[in-house]
Amino acid sequence: MGAASALLAEASWRNLGHALTPRHLVVQTGAVVRTREVLERAGVIGWVVHQSFFQRRRGLCHLTATTAAGSEQVVVPDVPLEVAVRLARRATPGMLEDVLA
Repeated sequence: MGAASALLAEASWRNLGHALTPRHLVVQTGAVVRTREVLERAGVIGWVVHQSFFQRRRGLCHLTATTAAGSEQVVVPDVPLEVAVRLARRATPGMLEDVLA
């Protein structure tokens, strides 16, 4: 069971990804079943950064883009904290300036 878990974890890690286009945030996750979520950048109404104990030790976080449409959130999992902040700032220019000042 340990080897299978390690292989599944590696496959999941390899399929993580995100992209920012001029109009959209694109997030891909999954090991066995891959999913791709696309959110229009204009639809983002806020950001949430969550870190578990283990993520904090590794400098990772889950970045959640909140929206009033669809499932109301798109999660970018296990991204380095600096990358999460940079992604959020680029996706919604000006939204975080008061918070990060």
